[in-house]
Amino acid sequence: MVNTLSLVELHQHLSESTKWINALNRGENAAVIFFPKTDRSRRISQLLFDHKRLKKVFQKSTYVFQILDFDPIPIEDIADVADLVAAQLNFGHLADHQMTFNEWFTYMKKNNIILIIVLPQAEKYLTPEGKNAMTHITYFILNHSPFIRVLSVYETDFTNPSLLPFIPTDTHLYENIFYYPLYDNKDLYTFFSYMEKKWTMKIPGEIKNKIISNCGGHLWFVKEMIREYAKEKKINLDNDGIQFRLEAFYKSLLPSEQSTLTKIVRGLNDFTPIEKHCINFFKKMNFLDSRNQCQIKLYNKYLLTQFESASTIKVTGNEVELNQISIDRLFSRKESRVIKYLIQNPDRLIPREEIAKCIWPMNTQEKYSDWAIDQIIARVRKRMKQLALPTDMIRTLRGKGFIYKQ
Repeated sequence: MVNTLSLVELHQHLSESTKWINALNRGENAAVIFFPKTDRSRRISQLLFDHKRLKKVFQKSTYVFQILDFDPIPIEDIADVADLVAAQLNFGHLADHQMTFNEWFTYMKKNNIILIIVLPQAEKYLTPEGKNAMTHITYFILNHSPFIRVLSVYETDFTNPSLLPFIPTDTHLYENIFYYPLYDNKDLYTFFSYMEKKWTMKIPGEIKNKIISNCGGHLWFVKEMIREYAKEKKINLDNDGIQFRLEAFYKSLLPSEQSTLTKIVRGLNDFTPIEKHCINFFKKMNFLDSRNQCQIKLYNKYLLTQFESASTIKVTGNEVELNQISIDRLFSRKESRVIKYLIQNPDRLIPREEIAKCIWPMNTQEKYSDWAIDQIIARVRKRMKQLALPTDMIRTLRGKGFIYKQ
C-alpha cells in the first residue's frame, strides 16, 4: 500500500515530474537528481499512481512502468538484463501467463505498449560493477528502442567530476538530466496544511516560520520539527531526531561536497574546480543562495559545532591542513613559514631569533625586526580566528619568544 503522505500535492512535484514524463514521451531516457535524504521514493510513487496525468501525456500509447531495483554484480551481459526485466513483468501479472523477455517484447510491439524501466536508487550503480551493469542496460535499451525507456533516479550528483569514471561510455541513459531542488515556501505551507489534517493538529504561524527558517526546503528536517511540535507543543532545534538527520545527511555527501561546505562555513573562498562544481550544484538544489549562504540554518549551525569541537590543524607535505583540507593559500608566504614552523615545534619555547630565521632564511640579521615579527604573528592569529581556531594556541612570552600549544 502506498504511504498516503505521497499524495500531498506539491507544486514542485507536478512541475518537475511533468518534465520527466515529457522527455520519456519523446522516446528519450531521463535521469533525475534529488538532494540527499529527501522524499525521492514518495515522489516516484506519487508519479506512478497518477494514472490520469500519465494517460494524458502518453495518449498515443499504452505505458507500463516497471521498477527495477537490483544488485549490479549478477548483471554480466544483456541476457541477464532481459531475464531480470522478464521476471519483474511476470511478477506484476501483466499477462495471464509467464513469458520470456522475447515473448514480452513481441507482446509489447503488437499492443503498442511502452515499457518504462524505473531505477529508483540509481546512485548504487556508481561503482565499477554498477558501471558494467548500466552499460548492459544501455545496450539493452538501444536494442529494443523505442519500446523501452529508462527513468533513473539519484540522490547523488552523478555529474560530479569524481563520479564520471563510473558513468558508462555510452550516455544514452543521460539524454535528459533534471534536478529536483529543495522546496520553496509555497510548497512548505502546503505541506504544513497537509500534516495538520493528517495528524489532526494546528501549527501556529510563528512555529511554521521558525521551522522554515531553520530547515529550509528539506522535508526530512521539516517533518521532524512538526513531529517534535506534535509531541511537545514546542520545537527543540537540538533534539536527537534532528541531530541524527544532520549527521546522516552529512555522511551521505560526497567528499568534495563536504570539503566545499567546510570552506563555506569557515568563510574561505579558495575553492578547487571540483568544489566550484559542488557550489553550482548546491545552488541548483536551493541548498545555497546566490551569496553561498546555506539555506538550512540548522545545518550551518551543525557544521560550525562539529568543526569547533574537532578542529585539527597540521602540516602534510608542504601544506597546512585544517580537518584534512588545505588552507595554505590563506596565508602569505611569511605567515605560512611561521605557522608551519610553530605546528612542527609544539609545546616548546621558540626564541624570536629562531622565528626570524624561519621568516627570513637569507640575510636574517639585516631583515630582523621585533615589530615585523609581531605583525606577522598578529596576522597569523587573525587567520586562526577566521578559521574558528583558538587564538591562544600561539602564546607570547614577553622578551623570550613564542609557544605553540596543540
